[in-house]
Amino acid sequence: MQKVSSYLTRSLPPTRDRKKRGKRFAKRLAQAFSEINRVCRPNGRVVFTYQNLDGRGWNAIAKALAAAGFHPIQTFPLYGDSSTSLHKHENSISWDCVMVCKLGPALPKFEVSATSLEEGERYAERWARKLASSDFSLTAGDKKNIASAVSNVAEFAKRNSASKGSATLRKARA
Repeated sequence: MQKVSSYLTRSLPPTRDRKKRGKRFAKRLAQAFSEINRVCRPNGRVVFTYQNLDGRGWNAIAKALAAAGFHPIQTFPLYGDSSTSLHKHENSISWDCVMVCKLGPALPKFEVSATSLEEGERYAERWARKLASSDFSLTAGDKKNIASAVSNVAEFAKRNSASKGSATLRKARA
């Protein structure tokens, strides 16, 4: 029993100092994405799914992608969870976000702007209406998850358009 309890103590993240944990999470993700970047073909894409209820995880992913030289170009919801679980509650996330990324230059000190956050919220509301018309529903957690993912795409598109002078969020999603 002692081996198990010492393993669990070392394995479980501390419950305090969320900022440090977020930075550590982003740093480790950046290392992983950097290795993927190293072996990726020049015009390759990286596609993954993720979900996060409060946006901090998406913020860490955005910083890691920026540091590693990956630029999200599209995101969309994907139903990834059944409604039967002991851990389900009213605000649970059922819709993951698929993130499609391309190679690009590293972007140091990446932060998502208020404008990009607003774009994400509008996009999530559009998805909520679209899915509702097909008898699907989004929880507040689903909307936050989608909004956070789209905010990242919007911010990268804004940064790319500033450096190229012509790209738009709509083009970046294509």
